[in-house]
Amino acid sequence: MTHFNLNNHTIAYALTDSPAGWLGWICQIFRDGIDDEFVLTNATLYWVTETIASAARIYYENAHAVAPTEPTITPIGLATFRDDSHAFRTLAERAHKNIVQWTEYDQGNHYAAHTVPDLWVNDVQKFFRTLR
Repeated sequence: MTHFNLNNHTIAYALTDSPAGWLGWICQIFRDGIDDEFVLTNATLYWVTETIASAARIYYENAHAVAPTEPTITPIGLATFRDDSHAFRTLAERAHKNIVQWTEYDQGNHYAAHTVPDLWVNDVQKFFRTLR
């Protein structure tokens, strides 16, 4: 029999078990500047595809990750948006030695793909053009 460490997955089990709990949780996350249709669409997609637990897993993994001893050398593009948490370039350069694109926008937030999709798409396309 497989043994699970329930402490690591408790919130995932609770959210997966209760549509009302899941909606309450996701409404709390999407509370600022996000329209109701976006919130309900996201909540529905996670619920119908049964991916709430797997999506929550990254928070556990990040909390228990061992920091790499060497910076990455994979090409990376980073963008910051006005109403999101801001990355500091000096910190990013400690972890990534091949930042090929760094963009700071005076609009948008954590959900830039939804709130400022044209900026986000252009930024992603610009980054991938550098890899050709």
